[in-house]
Amino acid sequence: AIAVAKMAGAVREVSVHRGFDPRDFTLVGYGGAGPMHIFYVAEELGVARVMIPRLPGHLCALGQMLADIRRDFVLASGGKLSVLEIGELKVRAARLRESAEEILLSDGIPADRHHHTYALDMRYVGQSFTLPIEWNPTDANWATLRDAFQLSHKENFGYSSGDHDLEIVNIRLVSLGRVDKPQYKYKPSQEGRPLIEHRPVWFDGWIECPVYLREALEPEFVFRGPAIVEEAGGTSVVPPGWAVQVHESGAMLCSALDSLETA
Repeated sequence: AIAVAKMAGAVREVSVHRGFDPRDFTLVGYGGAGPMHIFYVAEELGVARVMIPRLPGHLCALGQMLADIRRDFVLASGGKLSVLEIGELKVRAARLRESAEEILLSDGIPADRHHHTYALDMRYVGQSFTLPIEWNPTDANWATLRDAFQLSHKENFGYSSGDHDLEIVNIRLVSLGRVDKPQYKYKPSQEGRPLIEHRPVWFDGWIECPVYLREALEPEFVFRGPAIVEEAGGTSVVPPGWAVQVHESGAMLCSALDSLETA
């Protein structure tokens, strides 16, 4: 219970504290132990939807293998918008992009697979903190950038001021080298009944619980908790009160039964 409370607190840090209601989202359980705790964390947060992807214990490693090559650059450069010429900033940004392209080429990524995105660290003059604002170097003036900063500042801090001058502190560039992505089609690797056995499991008391083999779950297979789902990279613990359906991708889509009954 203590572990679940701490994990739920971590989720609140990146949701409630940023103005998002976790009940509006689907909680994803991955990692070797994530699927063991995910349902209890969801219940702690009032989240009614859970998704457990295929290969949860290997998800991060798989994603790293398939990810685009990414290079991040930052240049401490800028000034007050009331003084700085946009053409001057474009020259600095272009030089940064040239450096990025050289590095991506040395990584073996041809130029037609390069993708670049700029952001500017900005603040009101006199502030000690900045906000990253996406910037298109084709902009002819500062108008779009000013509007984007005012909107971001209001979303983050609840107010904005059109009377204060703005300041650019850093130019940031994210340069991606696109790589080919394989198209996966899920097919169970094990044939036969997915039910392995029944065994007693503690859910606020001993319950004779079905144990399923994840590799044998067919798309559209449906079951309800309590249940245990075993696989090489993790174990999913589905407590009472949850319905599970296997998606065509192999992911388990889970819904709290009380939310289904009130829908």
